[in-house]
Amino acid sequence: MGIFDKVAFAAAGEEEVVAVQPSASEYVEWLPNYMLKKSQTEIRIDSSRPLPGSDEAPGIPDANAVVNKLKVLCGMNPFRLAEPVDGAFERMHSNDKLKFKTRFEDREDRSICTIHLSIRS
Repeated sequence: MGIFDKVAFAAAGEEEVVAVQPSASEYVEWLPNYMLKKSQTEIRIDSSRPLPGSDEAPGIPDANAVVNKLKVLCGMNPFRLAEPVDGAFERMHSNDKLKFKTRFEDREDRSICTIHLSIRS
């Protein structure tokens, strides 16, 4: 079951639905499937805007927590950066290797992470 499947149960007539907000880790694990489903090879997570996928389900995590989780996946400390920094991480999906190149830019009022996806068979 995915983190956003609980909403589908509510629509299907499930008697009691407990709203559980997914963690930043769960959201980051869900994000590659979202990008593939939407055929997006690049997305931008901006802490001053709704997260990608927020239109599909309520209760997604805080954008700053997601950006910090992405920093950790790229081997960085989850602190504000003085200047833009590039990073990368990989995930397996079926028999394909998904490569994510990231660019983090922290400003006084927000954090931004641009993610570029490429697929290697």
